[in-house]
Amino acid sequence: MAWTRLHFLASIALAGLGAAARGQQDVARREFEKKREETVLRAGQRHLEYGVELRKRGLTTQAAEQILLAVEVSEGRNPGATQVLSLMRALDDKFWSKKAPKPTKAGIDAYAEKAAKLARQARKERVDLALLAHARGLGGEADREIRRLLASRDDPLEFDASGSLLLEGEQIPPAVSGPIREEAIEINGRLYGRDLFLSRLPRLASIFEKTTPELRVRSTRSTEEAEAFRALASALLPRLETDIGARPGRRLQLVLLGERKTYEAYLDAANLEGHKTVDGFADRDAFVALVCAEGMAEPTLQRVALHELAHLFERGCSSAVMPGWYMEGFAETYGGDGVFRWDGTRLETGEDFDRGRIEELRTNRFPLGEFLTADPLELWGRDREATLRFYAQSWAFLRYLRTGAGAEIADRLGRWEAMCRGSAIGAEAGAPLKTDRAEAEALFLRTIGEKLEDLEKGFGTWLERF
Repeated sequence: MAWTRLHFLASIALAGLGAAARGQQDVARREFEKKREETVLRAGQRHLEYGVELRKRGLTTQAAEQILLAVEVSEGRNPGATQVLSLMRALDDKFWSKKAPKPTKAGIDAYAEKAAKLARQARKERVDLALLAHARGLGGEADREIRRLLASRDDPLEFDASGSLLLEGEQIPPAVSGPIREEAIEINGRLYGRDLFLSRLPRLASIFEKTTPELRVRSTRSTEEAEAFRALASALLPRLETDIGARPGRRLQLVLLGERKTYEAYLDAANLEGHKTVDGFADRDAFVALVCAEGMAEPTLQRVALHELAHLFERGCSSAVMPGWYMEGFAETYGGDGVFRWDGTRLETGEDFDRGRIEELRTNRFPLGEFLTADPLELWGRDREATLRFYAQSWAFLRYLRTGAGAEIADRLGRWEAMCRGSAIGAEAGAPLKTDRAEAEALFLRTIGEKLEDLEKGFGTWLERF
């Protein structure tokens, strides 16, 4: 009887201790969540204020990205950011009728420096949050904050003698650092965290890379291939920057996968099975241009790499969801059949598209009503030959609008591009895979202001003379 009573009292005492511990942990978690909310709101406000400043300076593409970031990093809880985004998208044609000059290189450099500073500040605050969570006994929260940071960070990992991960001048405790080190992959003798791209290929044991501050090229086949394509890609970047008048806020990544089974494993992991019909794509979510190099001759591999890198660069500058014909026409301008020359050191772009494929368009092309709303990926899945015509027509139609339809149409095209990028048209904060192009398609027709039959007739006449 006495033992039963003693056991009962002990159980009550232990339960009380457990409840007290849980109560303390609940208090710690509430304090952490409050601190986290303050942090994301503060980060969002910084992006918002910078975006408004950029808008006043006429850097509309960059302003749109900062304002969209303000909504995203504040997780939609900064009402000012949401309101400015709505106002930005409500600007009518009168605002855009004034042609703003493209930013100078000095202006782009200044933007990149300030944007990088904001990113560093956000990373430091993430580290502080993780350390706070760890100190409060919230191991799961600490791990999540560090992994969120590492998912968008592409530098090698550094550990001290104690096994602590070094981030933003701080030591991450071994309890949090240990699993990250175990999951890391060695590349060129250095450890890297498995970012979104690498996490989708957990069986990938080795990869070769060449890196500059602006660009990382990786190959599963050799360091020599990575270096050769780094040289090619590096020669392209200044041309893209001049054309768009902007620069991505993150380092570009080009990855050459030597085996189709690895390429398809990535697509399966990313839920992008529909892309198995193509040999490359720009994954904006992981921010990587991916190319399946198996069986490709070197000139074809170069062409696909330039095409996909142009896609990634444009998407890195602007979250706007553009029509399929424009996206492919833009990428084919740099990586189309016959449009570039590369001798290993010098890249020439802007050449004419393959003459035979253009000649085919004179008698066999998409009607503009169908062409302007076509989905390239859907086309790849049902008709390869039609898709190749679509790509050639995309290059030709964009060239026609820019140089063959007259100064008025070229000016309207430029205004449409500025309106789309300056309002991040069709983009949804936190949803990089959104592909609803309807807004940009409708805006194109309103901005160009031509009847489709007149535009089609002019395009046909230009093709005959090309």
